[in-house]
Amino acid sequence: MEHDFDVDLQVNRFKLDEECERHAAVYHYWAEERAKARADLAAAEDALDMKGAEVQLAIGSDRDERTALYPNITVAVAKALVETHPDVVAAKDELRTAKSRVNHLDACVYSLESRKSMLGNLVELWVKAYYSEVRKSAPSAADDLQSDTRASLNARDKQRQARKEEDKDEEE
Repeated sequence: MEHDFDVDLQVNRFKLDEECERHAAVYHYWAEERAKARADLAAAEDALDMKGAEVQLAIGSDRDERTALYPNITVAVAKALVETHPDVVAAKDELRTAKSRVNHLDACVYSLESRKSMLGNLVELWVKAYYSEVRKSAPSAADDLQSDTRASLNARDKQRQARKEEDKDEEE
């Protein structure tokens, strides 16, 4: 199954049951990828150490040839020769790439942990009927006063209307 992190991170709040079921599998996939990347990082660190040691040994064994170029080879010169060797430079590039992948996958897994928390919050809101139809809030004291005032004015208007009708009936 092909995974796209941006798609895996999305949440459909109207299908929370499916999202919650899918989350464990998505999290597992990206956590496994991170574990593999960490193993690759450790291998890249070992490869760099190995290349550095091989170059140091080569420098030591080629001492007769090197003394013509560097008659007073010091530890600093030997270190510089190791650091600038093409194999060591390539191993460092591989190490940087591996570190970058681990950092990227760490961010992915942390984002999925945030997604898990968000799913929990969305489920809680759904249970509390947050996404149901809009409800009118409970009336306040001002609303009650306004309703009472309107009711009393309507009652007066009805009384006046009734009196007018009685007066009309009497006149006729």
